[in-house]
Amino acid sequence: SLDLSPAHRPVGAMAAAKPLRCAVLLGSTRTVRMGPRVASFVEARLRERGLEVDRLDPVVEEEGYFMRLMEKPHFHYKDGEEIPGPLLRMAERVKQADA
Repeated sequence: SLDLSPAHRPVGAMAAAKPLRCAVLLGSTRTVRMGPRVASFVEARLRERGLEVDRLDPVVEEEGYFMRLMEKPHFHYKDGEEIPGPLLRMAERVKQADA
């Protein structure tokens, strides 16, 4: 595993590089959910190590529209076919992630 504790963090040009952007995807959509608590813990650990974090929660993102990925994912749309705006925005956030 990658050790990014202070003694092992990059220095010089590497330290000045843009931090990695990590997408944290929550998978549960149940009424009673542990996912947000677990995600908060994971996000805090990632931020401590200097990563940027973007949480993607299907229950709250784009007013729940992210769940439409189950119906027709972004990659199933053909050239020229109109892709709904919320789906485009979520796809772009996933695309922006390094990890």
